[in-house]
Amino acid sequence: MSVSVICACRDRIKPLTISLSSWLLFDQIKEIIIVDWSSKEEISHLTKLDDRIKVIRVNDEEFFNQPQPLNLAASMATGEFLLKFDADHILNPYYNFFHVNGIFDEESFVSGVNDKVGDECLHPLWGLLYVRKKHFDEVGGYNENMGKYYAVEDDEISVRLQHNLGLDCNTIDMRVLSALHIPHNDEVRVQNFEGYKKDKEFLDTFETKTGKWYKDTIDEVIAPGLMGVLNSKELKKTKFKYLTQQHKEKNMDTFGVRDFIDTARYNSSAAEMSPESIRLYEWKTKEVSKNYYKATKKKV
Repeated sequence: MSVSVICACRDRIKPLTISLSSWLLFDQIKEIIIVDWSSKEEISHLTKLDDRIKVIRVNDEEFFNQPQPLNLAASMATGEFLLKFDADHILNPYYNFFHVNGIFDEESFVSGVNDKVGDECLHPLWGLLYVRKKHFDEVGGYNENMGKYYAVEDDEISVRLQHNLGLDCNTIDMRVLSALHIPHNDEVRVQNFEGYKKDKEFLDTFETKTGKWYKDTIDEVIAPGLMGVLNSKELKKTKFKYLTQQHKEKNMDTFGVRDFIDTARYNSSAAEMSPESIRLYEWKTKEVSKNYYKATKKKV
């Protein structure tokens, strides 16, 4: 078995360092390709930890997204299988992920999607994808039209793998905790996305729902229609939970994956996208030092 881990990172060096140490424990992983999407602190030093680690630096990106850096990482991958992790996904050393969640035939892939799990250490494994590289390439990879808002790019590619290639989607076996997620708040999820930085529609709607509040120093605010009286800390938590959900809703509605998530049935607008319409950019990479690359893109 030859597995290439792909990961997109922006200013997540602390959780990434923890996660990376767990990935390196497994011999099935032949390489780890991390795309550093314009982090404030460069992470080239990670290549010195193990010869399997490759870092690709992309400069001058104002906002984060998942599809573009993940497709870039996948284009450099040499393994038979791709395993997409977020920077805060950990492999449990007490269990072998590849034995528990193996791809044992040519007609299936493994997804982290599991609506029945609510635990903060498990539920955010939604973004995990374990798939044969040839199948990933056949559907065109992640949909680069989805970069503005947080989430749902994982569900969308799952739709295409199932509908367009006829593959079976196997979700992670949660009875054996072979993979875990480092918990964090909802602000971390959306804070680097263009939709959060520039699209004020959702925030204005939230303010309308809760009533105007003043400064973080305020002790309590009235939030009619939501949770009654909230202190400033509770209000901030509620706000980012609301914004996270609105980002998901926006992508679900725009790219036609709502039916898949809600009823496990395919929505044609997602499934009918051609591989050519998925990719917006092509990349030129240059090796700067051993296993450390810099990449520039141009519009297709």
